[in-house]
Amino acid sequence: FDHALVESEYDYLTVGASVQVTAKGISATGNEVDLPEGTTWEVSDERWGTITEDGVFTALRTGSVEVSLMLGDEVLGSITLTVVVPDQLYFTKDKIDTVYGASVELPLRARYEGNEVAFTADDVTFELSNATGSMEGLTFNVVAESTLKTVKITASLAQNADVTATIQVMLYKQGENSFDFDKATGG
Repeated sequence: FDHALVESEYDYLTVGASVQVTAKGISATGNEVDLPEGTTWEVSDERWGTITEDGVFTALRTGSVEVSLMLGDEVLGSITLTVVVPDQLYFTKDKIDTVYGASVELPLRARYEGNEVAFTADDVTFELSNATGSMEGLTFNVVAESTLKTVKITASLAQNADVTATIQVMLYKQGENSFDFDKATGG
């Protein structure tokens, strides 16, 4: 064992969001090895966030904080996590299809200066163009049946209402098919 490689799926997150921090042992030749026994997680300043024994970091305020894997007083490896207010919201798709009475997770993402940001449902408010359903967290719950076939959902950042993203949800009866003529090829 030479050092620990400390990683997280996200290096940026919002206040209240949590990310899993992981560590791998690395040998002097660069091969993966077991971590030493008795390692613990530590946050450089607990005013910015907390970390559990199994490496779940939760942000408490904006700013940067160092999360380190420790063996006694020795730092084996660390990562800098930055707690931010995102400057962009976006959906990974322009539109999605679902059936009446179903629930669908909206593919909403956030960025800060081009970097992906971990966020919570509390960071976002939603506005629906009509009464075809309701929001529960990031999930859109569709009414059992309606004559309306589409709903436009606009997501806004709770801390900055100027940061928005829009998606169109196409609604169908169970068994009803849709066909995208724009993508059709052949006869």
